[in-house]
Amino acid sequence: MNKIKFIRKVAAVGAIYLAGTGIAGEVVQAKKPAFLLSNTCVETSGRWGTSREEISVGKELFTSVMYMTSGYYGGDGQPSSMTCRIRPAGSASKFKTLRLAFGIADNARKGQVTVSVHLDGNQVASRTISSGEKELLLIDVSKASSLAVETSCSSECPVFVNVFQALLEPVSSRPSQRR
Repeated sequence: MNKIKFIRKVAAVGAIYLAGTGIAGEVVQAKKPAFLLSNTCVETSGRWGTSREEISVGKELFTSVMYMTSGYYGGDGQPSSMTCRIRPAGSASKFKTLRLAFGIADNARKGQVTVSVHLDGNQVASRTISSGEKELLLIDVSKASSLAVETSCSSECPVFVNVFQALLEPVSSRPSQRR
């Protein structure tokens, strides 16, 4: 009789453990930030793409995961822009924060570039940077369906803006402490 009770207790603990690890696995997976370009994105002007290169910005070494260039060779100052769907129509928001870290390499042209972020067509942030400068934007995207990033060059174009982080932090997590 005691043996049967013991087996039942072990089975109950095992079932709770398996259920708990399944739930914990889902929670861990749900907290993982998503790369911006893992969403549906379209180029609206200029040039942008993914990259994996080490660059020096402000005498610090960063890994560029993406680039955007403003202006074409010839210096016409044409902005570069991309728009991404971050929440399909009618669905709940999966993302809370955009973490966008970017800069211009120390050895780049000396032009200035303004990086702007738009949510659902409305500009929510804008920073102007030059060679050797970097910025970090943390933007609440919890109510947005689309997100656009635009670079516009005001002088000595084209200038490449290197992106070190373009992460969408999920609703269920705090912004990570990444560099």
